[in-house]
Amino acid sequence: MLKQNIIKPSISPWSAPVWVVPKKMDASGKKKWRIVIDYRRLNDVTINEGYPIPLISDILDQLGHSKYFSTLDLVSGFHQIPLNPNDAEKTGFTVINTNGISGHFQFNRMPFGLKGASSTFQRLMNTVLSGLQGLHCFVYLDDYIIYSHDLQSHMEKLRLVFDRFRDFNLKLQPDKCELLRREVTYLGHVITDKGVSPNPDKVKSVYNYPIPKNPKEIKSFLGLVGYYRRFIDNFSKITKPLTSLLKKDVNFNWTQEQSQAFNLLKEKLTSAPLLQYPDFSQPFIVTTDASNYAVGAVLSQGPIGKDKPIAYASRTLNKQEGNYSTTEKELLAILFAVKTFRPYIYAFLHLHPNLKFSATMSKIGINGFGRIGRLVLRASIEKGAQVVAVNDPFIGLDYMVYLFKYDSTHGRFKGTVTAEDGNLVVNGNKIAVFSERDPKAIPWSKAGAEYVVESTGVFTTTEKASAHLEGGAKKVIISAPSADAPMFVVGVNLEAYDPSYKVISNASCTTNCLAPLAKVIHDNFEIVEGLMTTVHATTATQKTVDGPSGKLWRDGRGAQQNIIPASTGAAKAVGKVIPALNGKLTGMAFRVPVANVSVVDLTVRLGKAANYEAIKQKVKEAAEGPLKGILGYTEDQVVSSDFIGDSHSSIFDAAAGISLNDNFVKLISWYDNEYGYSSRVIDLIKYIQSKD
Repeated sequence: MLKQNIIKPSISPWSAPVWVVPKKMDASGKKKWRIVIDYRRLNDVTINEGYPIPLISDILDQLGHSKYFSTLDLVSGFHQIPLNPNDAEKTGFTVINTNGISGHFQFNRMPFGLKGASSTFQRLMNTVLSGLQGLHCFVYLDDYIIYSHDLQSHMEKLRLVFDRFRDFNLKLQPDKCELLRREVTYLGHVITDKGVSPNPDKVKSVYNYPIPKNPKEIKSFLGLVGYYRRFIDNFSKITKPLTSLLKKDVNFNWTQEQSQAFNLLKEKLTSAPLLQYPDFSQPFIVTTDASNYAVGAVLSQGPIGKDKPIAYASRTLNKQEGNYSTTEKELLAILFAVKTFRPYIYAFLHLHPNLKFSATMSKIGINGFGRIGRLVLRASIEKGAQVVAVNDPFIGLDYMVYLFKYDSTHGRFKGTVTAEDGNLVVNGNKIAVFSERDPKAIPWSKAGAEYVVESTGVFTTTEKASAHLEGGAKKVIISAPSADAPMFVVGVNLEAYDPSYKVISNASCTTNCLAPLAKVIHDNFEIVEGLMTTVHATTATQKTVDGPSGKLWRDGRGAQQNIIPASTGAAKAVGKVIPALNGKLTGMAFRVPVANVSVVDLTVRLGKAANYEAIKQKVKEAAEGPLKGILGYTEDQVVSSDFIGDSHSSIFDAAAGISLNDNFVKLISWYDNEYGYSSRVIDLIKYIQSKD
């Protein structure tokens, strides 16, 4: 540096610490070193340079449709810029016995580490390449890329750039320049005519990163992998267990949850997709998702279902947002996506039902504040629906507060619930409370309730449930199987709904589990015939100890001491919602001593031969596609308690099923017979409201 007049001896009163760090090897394999000066104290008293640095994503987006690329590199780019002699003494530093040299020095040329160095260099390069950027090349600090559709134009673009460098006396480093390539590495990415992918060398650094031992190492890891968050779907959701250890007053405790997140990030990055270039002449697709602690979005293009990703985006929810209902979180995800991808979006055409529903939210009444009634209220809060009235002649208001607040199975309600002026107040929203035994006498219209959930288990026929209409209800949804009311299962037969129906049934919890699975299997492999067994959790009608019963004596045996065979119409009911299966399925139940979560065993003979792997694949496709949120899929070694509070109607257990041959299989699917079912009640109301 002395020989090159980059530095000179100094008598400056300024002195900063020095490090020597390795640089990347050049094309010949020769290792080089860079002197790094710690200018933090100098930077503290330096006025910041406000010149903007380009967004890497903006550069990458504009390389689409190019087939040839060249990347250029200056020889010590920063050192080609002279320092103002009046300020040079502030760059002073001291070395002792470095290659036999000791002394105090200062820079003649701009060093690395100065607060405004990057902005100064970017300003210079924008001036040098003015009129060429965006047409022939792009520059990010000292990284240059020239792009073109063909070789002839590429040669001309190279000439234009070289002429500019010559005019400004800027020198290139030939062994670090890549010319006329179909694939180049630029700004940590591999650039081809097909799209953009992470640099394998950088990915290798992530993959080999050791398990963090403290918050500082977690930050370092997240900084490394976060550079490629554009390639990782649900990045914020995946990193949540890691970022939770960065909070103040949180002990550093690395558990299995952190290990899974750490390894999943590595796996996601090593298998990161090729992101295609955006085509601004074609419409974009924005897909959003929300969980309990993050929102995410995907920008893509192409036919729906075959669209290819351009970018992924996500962020975690703050404490206040974490208390939002599911609908509010989904709307927040849309808002986040539109803001994040705003440069790509000219107009916004949505296919999201919650946008319509949120604008015209129905007012719901609940008759019967038992297990299902209370969980329908919980589900309505989670899904952003509005319950305005509850009727139960057997439960006083204070007892309602208690039962809703404390649940032995689903835990304490994560919100506020009080009694005020004869109303049930949940999260600040007043719910009118009635105590009428006769449904005709319930003043639903007074409370503004349009859709009434009949959850007493008593008024389950069209005639009996229609009594609610006299109180002002617009529609009645029976939360049980019905002998004569039209029966609907969300995800299976909603298209059969007719707005003229006044009373409908949400079927049973078991039918809601069985029907989506049966639909997928029948649509793809044809169910010839089958037997269903549900191993069902204890219900409220069972006895804690042996007692009197009706014709079925064993129904009176103690629920907690026995596995009790029982009848069920759930399998036959599938024939009502899937007419093609009418008469092809029947089943039975075993009541077992668990408080919640049941499981369906569907054993069927198939008309179209298929191995078990093919069946798993079709169920997974449905769970991730048209039946997302209704049908779940897992390959984990799960047990019943893992699904308490799961809002799916049915969760296919891929690891539990078996096949005798390609035409005879046993399929297993779990369901929270309380909360999953209650969630579908709200979904059904949302749907019929959109059609009424």
